[in-house]
Amino acid sequence: MRILIVEDEYRLGDHVAKGLREEGFAADLASTCGRARDLVIENPYDLVLLDLMLPDGDGLALLREQLDT
Repeated sequence: MRILIVEDEYRLGDHVAKGLREEGFAADLASTCGRARDLVIENPYDLVLLDLMLPDGDGLALLREQLDT
């Protein structure tokens, strides 16, 4: 299972990603909406853990944008 973590607080996101990797998941970390968009184009994700308030946009708007494509 491949998981994308979108979290701008680096320590929190990194901690979650490391824990998931230790459990055998493939986990990528993005700290901005822009980086999350790039990763979604590059990789098929089974799950996205999404922060709602990001430095370059709104997590819910990013979700809506991805659902409309």
